[in-house]
Amino acid sequence: MPHFFNINCLDFEYADAIILIENMKAMRSSYQKCTAHKKVILKGNRSNMKRFVIIMQALICICLIAAGCAGGVVDVDINGGYDTPFNSITASVIPKETALRTDDPETTSPESTPSATEEPSTSVATMTPPSTPPHYTAEPTAEPTTGGVDKVVYLTFDDGPSPKCTEQLLDILDGYGIKATFFTVGYYVDRHPEVVRDAMHRGHLIACHTYTHEYQSIYASADAFMDDVHQWETAVENATGCIPECKIVRFPGGSNTSYLPKWVRTKIMTALDSEGYRYYDWFFGDNDRWPAGNKDHLPMKEYMMQSFEQSLKNAISAGKPLIFLAHDTCQESIELIPQMIDKLIEAGYTFDTLDSLDASIGFGG
Repeated sequence: MPHFFNINCLDFEYADAIILIENMKAMRSSYQKCTAHKKVILKGNRSNMKRFVIIMQALICICLIAAGCAGGVVDVDINGGYDTPFNSITASVIPKETALRTDDPETTSPESTPSATEEPSTSVATMTPPSTPPHYTAEPTAEPTTGGVDKVVYLTFDDGPSPKCTEQLLDILDGYGIKATFFTVGYYVDRHPEVVRDAMHRGHLIACHTYTHEYQSIYASADAFMDDVHQWETAVENATGCIPECKIVRFPGGSNTSYLPKWVRTKIMTALDSEGYRYYDWFFGDNDRWPAGNKDHLPMKEYMMQSFEQSLKNAISAGKPLIFLAHDTCQESIELIPQMIDKLIEAGYTFDTLDSLDASIGFGG
């Protein structure tokens, strides 16, 4: 067998499986095109190529079994696509596609327009999920037991600024005297600088969610990612007159997204650390950008509140820092924020911004 088939399964992880699958699909497509034109494949005949395809499919199965033993579960369809894994403490997945934001028509036309995040409320780097996502079930509200977790919640909002939703959210937070962390997209900062200035003047923390939010381009290499971060810095400096003293970033899709190969992630984290950046994932939220989790077809707001309550309990049970995720581009989230804050206050929680933490916190800890 050729040497490139010698894969060390101990080093094989989910992102590698996805890359291998995509290569397999590309070879299959090439084979179909060539056979349609009655060309010779790989200096042999069609039957040779078919045998080659079968060998490659068998190799993928072996690799996926190895990935499953390491904690990942992948549903593969060579003709159609694949479903990414979700973790054991949430009913959430990272989707393989994102949709454009629709709350701001001005920013939906250019090709460089960042896509809206369809991130689940929680995730973990270990990727050890059950085989199918559990359904959300309504449960009575009760004061949670923290299991050793400090009763501090860190409200974070991604993908803004939005001239409508973000301003509404700022007024709501002012009413409670709560400060939050806003992971802004530089593309929208350039288009709505006044909203970012307003958030900063009200005492909120402005953080980086890259400039373009385009998974395939920013995760191509560490240099590509850092170039996008630097472009975000320029946008924020133009809008506010300064770059935030505490430099914080959130990976679009989370630090364990399948778009980000392990070796690229390692280099990105090294580069971020060298420039004084910390990164933060999230551990509970309202799933406002993950309607696929609504298996019971509940009204959207009901589904979001159940997601909030269940993911909070899961985070507490797992001993995770209570970093909350919603999007200040989602009107339903803005309308539900007072209800969620009220429940947290009734349960004895206080609120703070991420710059009060000392170190990066990812899905693994």
